[in-house]
Parts: sequence; C-alpha cells; structure tokens
Amino acid sequence: MFQFPPSTPDARQKRHDVSNFAASTTPAGAPLPLPSGPSTTPAGPPPSSVFGSPHYQSSVPFPTNSALDSNVLGSSPQGLPGSPDRSEDDYDAMEEDNEFNIPGGRSVQRGDPRDIPYLAKSFGQTLAQLEEGDEVVLQTEHLLKTLHHSSRVASVSSRELELATVATTTDLIEVWEAQHPAQSGLASIGPGPDAPLIAKAAFLAKLQFLLHHPPTRTDVSGPLRSSARTTQLQPLPGLLVAWLSNSHKPYPQDVEDLLDSHHDPCEDVKYWDTIFACTVRGQLHDTLALLQEANFEYAITALDDGAAKPGYHGRQLGNVQRVIGRTIQLIDACPGAQNADWNTKNAEWAIFRKKVHQAIADLETFAEGNASETGYDEPLQAEHFGMSSIRHDGLSMYGLSQRATSKVPWSIYQNLKALYGVLLGTSSEVVASSADWVEATIGLTVWWDGEDERSKQLTVHRRSLNKSQSSPQSDSDSAASYRKRLAAAFHIVIYQNDDAELQVNPRNSVEVALACIFLNDIEGLIGILRGLSSTVGAAVTEIGGMGGWLGAALTSQKLPGGLDQSDLMVLSYAQQDRGLKRDDILIYYANLLARRPSFRNTQTKIARDGWQLATQVLCRLTNAETSKEQIVNVLGRVDVKEADRVEQVLTTCNQLGLLEIGRQTAEVRRRHTLLGSNEC
Repeated sequence: MFQFPPSTPDARQKRHDVSNFAASTTPAGAPLPLPSGPSTTPAGPPPSSVFGSPHYQSSVPFPTNSALDSNVLGSSPQGLPGSPDRSEDDYDAMEEDNEFNIPGGRSVQRGDPRDIPYLAKSFGQTLAQLEEGDEVVLQTEHLLKTLHHSSRVASVSSRELELATVATTTDLIEVWEAQHPAQSGLASIGPGPDAPLIAKAAFLAKLQFLLHHPPTRTDVSGPLRSSARTTQLQPLPGLLVAWLSNSHKPYPQDVEDLLDSHHDPCEDVKYWDTIFACTVRGQLHDTLALLQEANFEYAITALDDGAAKPGYHGRQLGNVQRVIGRTIQLIDACPGAQNADWNTKNAEWAIFRKKVHQAIADLETFAEGNASETGYDEPLQAEHFGMSSIRHDGLSMYGLSQRATSKVPWSIYQNLKALYGVLLGTSSEVVASSADWVEATIGLTVWWDGEDERSKQLTVHRRSLNKSQSSPQSDSDSAASYRKRLAAAFHIVIYQNDDAELQVNPRNSVEVALACIFLNDIEGLIGILRGLSSTVGAAVTEIGGMGGWLGAALTSQKLPGGLDQSDLMVLSYAQQDRGLKRDDILIYYANLLARRPSFRNTQTKIARDGWQLATQVLCRLTNAETSKEQIVNVLGRVDVKEADRVEQVLTTCNQLGLLEIGRQTAEVRRRHTLLGSNEC
C-alpha cells in the first residue's frame, strides 16, 4: 500500500488579523520599545523584584505610583525564552511546573517581542489606584475573610479547604463580572481596548483560578456549597474547552452562519476551516453538525480538484460520502463527544486514538487505485492540479500521480487527513487550524495524549512501573501535568512557529498576561493584574498564597545552557531574592482602602469605614509583627473626634490585643473632650 504525502496545513486559509500584531516578531534593528513608560533596563545592576525588593517601604502611609515605580521592575523569575530548536521531549527532564518557563537553547534577545518576562516587567511598572466600586470591594473582602477563617480552622481537611477555595474563586469571578462579562471581543484576544480594566483583570484571574483550582464534577457551572460530599476535580482539558466556549470566541458566528445559510455548508470556502477550528476548540458537536448537514453535490472543493463547477457526482460522490460517513462515526465515538469525557489520558481515549490511526490506514487503503478505478468523471489533467486551499508545493511526480489516481478527491483526502491529525494532537495540524496563539496553545493541551509524561515515567520509575500504572493519578498530579503541557505547548506555538500571525501582541497587556499564565510566570501575571485592578491583584495574590502556587514559579532551578553572559547575570541577580512578597502587596492594598473614608453596599445596606477594611486585610499578613505594625499605622491616622468611632477603634484594638494603641486612642479622645468643654 502506498502512502500519500502528508497534508500541507500551512496553506490553509487563515483568518488572523495581522494588523493587530507587531509587524515583525524578530526585529533586525533595535530591541522592541517598551509598551509604555521609561526603559526597564537601567545601566546599572538589574532591578529587584517587586515581590523581593529590599527597597520596598511597606510602612509608607499612603503609597503613590511615583513612590513605588522604582520597586515594580521585577526581574524575571523564569529567565529568557529559548531556541525554537528545543523539542517536546526536552521538557520531560524537568521536575517542576516553573521549569518550563525557561526553554533551553539559544536565548531570545532582550527586548524581542517573544521575551514574555521582559514584557510583563515593563507592563508591571504602573500600579492601579483603588477604582472599584464599593460593592465590589466589600463583596471581595467578605469572600476572602471567610476563606481565611476557614483555613484557620484546625478541623478542616486539605480537601475541604480546596473545595472552599474553589467556591470562593467562583464567587469572586461572579462579583468581578457582575457588570462586565470577561470574554474576548470579536477576532481578538481578551476584552476589547475599551473594556473596563476590571473586566480585563477578571478575564485573566478566571483562567488562572481555573488552572489551579478547577471545579468539581458535581458542580462545574456554579459555586460549591458543600465540601462534605465525595467529589472529583474536573480534568483540565474539559475546563479549557469550556473556557474557550465561554471566554474566548474570536469567530462566534461561523458555525451558525454555515448551518443557517440558504446555501449548503460545504459551498462556503470557509467550510473546512470552520470544521478544523471547531475540532481544535473541542466543539465536536458542531464538527459533527457541519459534516452531517453537508451535501457534497455542492462542495466548493470540487473546483480545487479540477471540476468545472462545484460539487461531486457519480462514483466520486459516493466515495466522498463513504469516507465522510466514516469520519462522522469516528468523531461521534470520541469520549469528548459521547459523554463530555475530557480526561484525555485515560483508557477510553487510548482506544479512541487507536481508532483514529486505523481510520487513517483505512482511508489510505480505500483511496489507493489506478486511474480507471478512481470514479472521476474524467481523468485529472496537470492543469487541474492548482489548489486554492490545499497546496501541492514540493510533491514529487510520484506524489502527483498518487493524487491523480486516488479514489477520493484530493482536497477531501487532505482535509480528512488534517482533521485526523487534529484528533491525534499533531502539532502542525493543531497550530495550522487555530485562529490565534491562544487557541493553538490550548488545542495542543486539550488533544495531548500524555505520551511524553508516560515516557518519562518509564525511564525514571522503571522498577515501580507496574505499581504506578495500577494506581490512578491524583487530581493534583494530573492538573500539574496539564499545566506543564500548557507551557510546552506555548513554547511550540511561539518559539517553533514562524507565522507572525500566531504571536503574542507585545503591546497588549492582556495577551502578555495570558502568556504569563501559560508559562506559569506568577510574578509577571500579578504585576500586570496590579496595574489593571488593585482589588483583583491583591485577591489573586491572597488566593495564590493560600493555594500554595504563589511562589511555585520562583523555586530554585538549574539554569539552562545556551545563555550568554548578560542573560546569566540577569538570572543570577534575580535569584538573590526570589520570594513573592505577598505581605507587601496586601499592605499596599490596605493603605488604598484606608484612604477611602467609607464603603457602602446599597443592596445589603452594609457600611464600613476604610480603616476597618484596611485592618481586616492587614490581619491576614503572614508576618505577625509586620501585621501589628501596619495596623498601628492605620489606626494612628483615624480621626477619633467622634465617640462612635472611638468605640469602634477600641473594640478593634481589644480584639487584636493592641491594648497600648487602645489606651492612646482613649487618651486622645479624652483630650478632645476636655478641649471642647473648655471652649464652652
């Protein structure tokens, strides 16, 4: 049996809007200018991290942007992206999530549009003031306070705490999205440029929470209310499929336009592109609908195969219907289509992939034949070989003869081979079928078979292989492996792909932050979040601290080879103090709260003074001594001329054990009272 040449995915019609991206991803001249603000590469030693800066003055009463600008130039904890020559297998040798964040090989020049840590650092220079409404601030603080209290209860198990965290993150997103749903605009990545900043921050936080605190099988769409029942966390591929459907829909009308058109779906030139896109995104029911509703008597691809007008007929049509029918049966048997099972590393998916391989072999066998057996109305001539959507560039004469003698029209054959490639997670097919780099990265993760991970297990755990295979993988281990895959997939899309349309827009902070999420660059993400919304940035920091992933990307790791001396200097300097300074972030936010006189929820009628919320936040600092000092600073600025406020301050002091500040407050109030009496 002969083998047909592989499909040529690069030639498919692409829908990327090049105008949204930088003109070149590898500038020959000077490095890329910063998205905004002054240069972040000073002549002296590299700046310290915002989270680890020894110059951060956490005791400043009222922080301002100008006071903190010099402290937010965080050095990248991940270092520099690497060479496009690195293979997927190289990632198997890495031990932690964050180790994907420094691809090895040739370093990317500082200022290159693909240097994500550098871009994130430049966007993180500006810190947002407190711009959220009173209701958003009050509800956010209530949820975080409740979760913190749950974490302090000794009887709460780690599993119960995780479920409580899932419920809290779900509720937080609902609060932040109440007025502005966080989803991508048409043909774009993330909320549009005119969207409120909190909508952009919520868009990012939603995906970050999804990756680290996935909902349970028993309650995917809404917040969790019970942690006593037995639950199992959702596999990340299914959650990523849902995220694409809900939050990232660059071309939401394509399927509807094709199915609701007065013309047959396959008459449209974007028919196959839409099928590819639906499959990459995991929208298999849409893929099936497009295949089932098509009447190939009107197929536009017949023109590519040399016909004078659209449509296949006779034996040719019968052959097309036969191979399309087999494809429909195959996709319908996919676990993701049958029962929404997206645990793509289980036995059912392994069986499905074997069926896909068999379908490819059967397609090749069926297509084999000579010119008299092809079923074409007339033999294809050389002038008919030109194709608009599938190229034949580079085919040998033998390959061209295979095309001419195939029983299945060449365009149908090639498109089905490409579709099968997506089902198998083939990198070239997934990337070529994606509308943008976000779809491509998630597509490579969703359709991943986990083979790289299992190969590593065979090498490292050879002696205990049987035992490990007999034990199911834990939820946390499975989620961690998929997060590693996201980083590896991002590397494939960005650094091993020359398509300028599939690159991160270096001037779009949301795109850069999404890249940080995929690379597990927590510092870069939080830096950008704090520039969009102080409330969301502080909340994500707290959730990360309680969830144990705040500093996951900053642990000590082996430096890769191939870095030049300047890159090694930057990395070495960054490693001097790599801890995320969670407390400094909360102190900054607490001081912002203290600056606002009061917060009032018009629906619940709850009212709180700014200093009350500030002390509440400061009570959650990890350093007890710093917490006490900061609370004293806040209380020392409270106007105690009113008796009711004095009582509130004294109550707070008694609850926190700050007896001395309580006595000082009472004394100040007594003096004001005496002074008022003397004036009378």
